[in-house]
Order: sequence, then C-alpha cells, then structure tokens
Amino acid sequence: MKPEILKYYRNCLLASFLFCVGCISEYVPKDIDVVRGLVVVECTIQNGTTTVKLSRSIGLLDEFTGSEYIPEATVWVESSDGGRTEDGVYLQEGIYEIEVGELDLNKQYRLGMLIDGKLYGSEFLTPLQTPEIDEVFYEKEDTGHPVKLCVSTHDPLEQSHFYRWSFKEDWEVHADFYATGSMEWIGEHEVWVDYTEEDNIYACWGRDSSKVLHLGSSASLAEYRIVKKELLTIPPSDRRLSYLYHLRVEQTLLRKEAYDYFYNIQKNIEAGGGLFAPMPSELRGNVKNLYQPEEVVLGYVEVATMTTKGKYISGTEGLYEPPPEYFVKA
Repeated sequence: MKPEILKYYRNCLLASFLFCVGCISEYVPKDIDVVRGLVVVECTIQNGTTTVKLSRSIGLLDEFTGSEYIPEATVWVESSDGGRTEDGVYLQEGIYEIEVGELDLNKQYRLGMLIDGKLYGSEFLTPLQTPEIDEVFYEKEDTGHPVKLCVSTHDPLEQSHFYRWSFKEDWEVHADFYATGSMEWIGEHEVWVDYTEEDNIYACWGRDSSKVLHLGSSASLAEYRIVKKELLTIPPSDRRLSYLYHLRVEQTLLRKEAYDYFYNIQKNIEAGGGLFAPMPSELRGNVKNLYQPEEVVLGYVEVATMTTKGKYISGTEGLYEPPPEYFVKA
C-alpha cells in the first residue's frame, strides 16, 4: 500500500476514535425518579409480637441516608371479625412492634397503617400454620473447609411448598491469655492492681443476625420437604467457633405469592439495581393505599405462625482452626 494511502487511513481512524470518545456521556435511565419516595412495608403478621418496618424507597443513583425511615406512623393489626390490636410501639429506624397474641386459624388478618394522613392496608389472609423445624445442624467436609449451617423441615399438613428463614447468632470467645491485673498509676506511684470479677476481660460475647433473604421451595419435589437448606457458612479460622456458638433459626411458611415477591426482591438485590433488575411496578405485593389504590406501594405482608429451633456448637467439637500466624514461637 502506498505511503500516502496508508497515512489517509490512519488519519481517518484517528478522527473516528476522537469523535467516539467525545460523544461518550453518562447514561441516566429515563424516569429514574419514579422509584423515589415510595412507601416500603416489611412485615409478617405472626403469633406473639409482630414487627413492622416502614421506610421510603430511594432513587437508583441515590445514597441511603437514614432519613428514609418512617418514624411517625400509626400501625395495627385487624382481624376479619372487626377486632383490632393496640397501636404498635415505635422503636427505632422505622421499626414498630405490635402485640398480636395467638393467631386464630379460623380468622383472617391484615396490617393497617396511617402514614402522613393516608390509610394503607394489606390483604386479609388466613394464617398459615408453620411446621416445626426438623433439624438445625452443621456440615464440614474436611480440615480447612468451612462449616456450613443448615436446616431441614417438612410440612405434614401440605399447606405450602415455600419457606423463609432468618437467624440470630450469639457466641463466646476467650482471650489468648488470662489477665489477673495490670500496672496502674496511683498518684505518683505505679502499682500493681488486681482485677476483680467485674474487670474480667478474658471472656467476650458477640451477636449478629441474618442480613439477606433466605428462601426455600420444595415445589419441584414430590414431597413437602426441605433437606439441608444452607443458611450461612463460617470459615474454619473464624473465632465464633472457638469456644461456644449458638444459632437460633426462625422459620415461616409462605404462600406462593409471597415467595414470588421475595424471590424477585432477592434477584433485584443481587442484580444491584442494574438495567435488567425488576422495577418497583413488578415488585408490588399485597399492600395498597385504601383510598388511592393507584399509588405504588412496595411490600408483601404474610400471615403465618413462626417456629424456632436452636443449635449449640462447642469449641470441643474441633471445628475451629486457628490461622498459621496464630501460633508464635516462644
């Protein structure tokens, strides 16, 4: 190819590249503000104390600030025979607690809410009777492998194939050495001070709870049974397993509509709000503005009893594996 022709193509390519770079701009989805400020309801009406969390949605590009919590609402549970609980008590961060007592399996219940002068309510539903948890257990393949904490259950009444779980963790850890006292300055003198029982910093306790949705379905199986549903994984070097660990699992039976709603929410979270994540109009549940039903409200309020089961793991079971750097030569 002649040099002058080669130079011509090179200049054309460079010009095309500069043109493309100059045209690049940040993409902002159309109607992005539509999802901002929607009422979001998180609640399962259950026996005993029912927890309600109220907040407002944020825009796709917004930062969560905490101002989205709804702190001045009135919330209650009402039954199909006209009964109504006392108004819920506000705790913090949009969380309310309502004392419901024992659910009557022959009645229907729904959540009522008064928010900024607007009346909202969920659909009346008959309580599902959540079955007992068959087993909470752990599995560990071999040395160096993590500990998997799992749950198994089944529904002898064959009411539903769908479940939701949450859990709470508590653990005790001990310091590597026991301190009996320390040198402290008293006036102008440094003296040894023995620790009292109240000063003990040898034993420490921690706690945590589930942060994501844990859903399960047996719809593809012949039986209404869930086997070895994994809830969390703990690395072998995690000190939660070093002395005493306790896991308390809470189980709720779901209707298919509730499962589909939470499943879409889960997928939306995993997608990180991407272009192909479900939009809020697709995530509408069974909560609505009772006088303006065209208002978009996010949330599915299930009605079901809850069952719980715990599991203790002792450090003597040998699941804890200190990391190599833990061992220091004398």
